[in-house]
Amino acid sequence: MELLKPAPLAARHISLSLLQQADLAFGRLGQADPEALHDFRVAVRRLRSCLRAYRPYLAKPLGGKLRKRLGALMEATNLSRDDEVHLLWLDQALARARLAQAARLGLETIRAQIAQAQQASGIPQEVAEFADLSAEAHRQLLQGAFAVSSAPSFAAANAALLESEGELLRQELSEIAGADDEETAHRARLSAKRLRYLLEPLRSELNGAKAAIKQLRSLQDALGELHDLHTLEARLVSAIEQAAQSWARSLVASLYQGNPPRSRPEACYALAAALQVVRKAQARRYQTFTRAWHETAAAGFFARLQQLAQQLSALEPAPTPTQ
Repeated sequence: MELLKPAPLAARHISLSLLQQADLAFGRLGQADPEALHDFRVAVRRLRSCLRAYRPYLAKPLGGKLRKRLGALMEATNLSRDDEVHLLWLDQALARARLAQAARLGLETIRAQIAQAQQASGIPQEVAEFADLSAEAHRQLLQGAFAVSSAPSFAAANAALLESEGELLRQELSEIAGADDEETAHRARLSAKRLRYLLEPLRSELNGAKAAIKQLRSLQDALGELHDLHTLEARLVSAIEQAAQSWARSLVASLYQGNPPRSRPEACYALAAALQVVRKAQARRYQTFTRAWHETAAAGFFARLQQLAQQLSALEPAPTPTQ
């Protein structure tokens, strides 16, 4: 990594490399490869994060329209990704011996619903359009206009990014109000991910970068599991509402037919018990996060991040004196 290169040239080089990784992952889709969708999502996410971070130094369409289209593609695959993550978590939860009968039944019920939905889903149309997106991105990266002469070095650009993105993460972490604060925790997770993506290409160039990356990955994992539990909670709430409506319709039909109501809302109770299991898991995960990222630990991380930014700033060559 040539940190003293003009930022536009280095950003273009990284973007082309990430685009190639996304192309390779895209080619594996539909080949019965269980990791293909995950790898494709990661590659596209890295590319999109790169285009966002370095948008001032890239051709305009790359920083705007293309990034939005890639965002739409990611949204289209969110449900498939959630299916995989939720099924894995449910399998692990069901493997535990200590589960009340109602909770086990509820977890099995929601698992069956998710598995059925997963089998019925295919590759979204937006994913199939990636080939056209990739071709356009290649064209823009290879032919787009880049203002090299007036641009800072890649080191200086990244120093500024580490400072701004680090401050954003610090603020978002301080604003997380509790285990139920899904929105703020999710924003902080995305900020941690963007910071990690910025640092990873620099890990062999900067002292302390590997340790910071490890901390960011740990933070991302903790908040990521919390996010996954929030989305599973939403699925359970929806399933409870549907089960309650179904039971109510059955009850009303029995009454209109002159029959005494015999059914009981066991499905609702079971799903509610499963919801309690998920909520308790959320609380435990949040406690793990707060222990690892209490005020002192967070201060140490942000001090390290500031040192990394200073290392990059020190690499910026001094301006040439005018004659």
